[in-house]
Amino acid sequence: LDARVGFVQTPQVFYNPDPFQFNLHFNRKIPNEQDFFMLDIQAARANYNAVLHVGTNAVFRRSALDAIGGIPTGTITEDMATGMLLQAKGYQSIFVREVLCTGLSVESFSDLIRQRERWCRGNIQVTKKWNPLTLKGLSAAQRIIYLDGLVYWFFGVQKMIYLLCPLIYLIFGTVILRASVHDLLLFWFPSYLASLLSYRALTNRSRSLSWSHIYEVAMAPYLAMAALVEAIFSRPIPFRVTPKGLNTARRSFAIRTSIACLLLLALTLLAWVLTWTSIRGGNADSLLLNAAWSLYNAIAVAMSILVCVERPRKRVAERI
Repeated sequence: LDARVGFVQTPQVFYNPDPFQFNLHFNRKIPNEQDFFMLDIQAARANYNAVLHVGTNAVFRRSALDAIGGIPTGTITEDMATGMLLQAKGYQSIFVREVLCTGLSVESFSDLIRQRERWCRGNIQVTKKWNPLTLKGLSAAQRIIYLDGLVYWFFGVQKMIYLLCPLIYLIFGTVILRASVHDLLLFWFPSYLASLLSYRALTNRSRSLSWSHIYEVAMAPYLAMAALVEAIFSRPIPFRVTPKGLNTARRSFAIRTSIACLLLLALTLLAWVLTWTSIRGGNADSLLLNAAWSLYNAIAVAMSILVCVERPRKRVAERI
């Protein structure tokens, strides 16, 4: 046994479909939304001793936990803090890319949103309490990886900017970016192609660029607010275990969860009507570009609304 090993983490894998798989009838066509992180990203992080403890499916060395004063408190994602503090103390984190146990995934989209809001705010809390850029004992690579993990949780802010920019132009005529269509394509197309090829080369088919876009758009309005509230105001929120074992014979629509996307879709339809009127008046170039941009976004927004339609779950328990 290597005394330097602080904990061993195995993937958190689920035996039931997540809301995207189940509500959109894609059970066997797409992997679980978390598989990309739990399998591929964790395996990559292991190369730099930066495995993220995810709160379950792990074994710890008791003396290592004692060396950091036990499980750290004061945040709602103590699992992330525990792994990072052990690594900063010089202990190794091992990732075994083998499914040794499975659990129950979040079943409703509303509960998934609440879960991700908690993860988002918890990661920001941990970073504010134990800043990976200044925490003693971490290597340069570990600092970059943990900083990247923090930046990721602000994807909602980025997505909301990209969702609203074409609509602001089409509805109000406000120029967001002053550049020709030719210049924009010179920047956008190589970037898009690089992202597409990177996903194909690195994700082992557990994620695609298009599905990442859909996942992020669906959660963007809620995680943008959660990230900004936590980063700026640090309002305390209670810890709630994510509900599991949903059982219902009726189809339902999560209207409160869908309001933001319904509003985005309504604004998009208004923008298209105004665009059609303007094009008929003879003004086309930038309008068509922004209309195409809004169409790309609208597909993901429509999928986000559909995932709010909760299909009946008649089984008392999931089959394994």
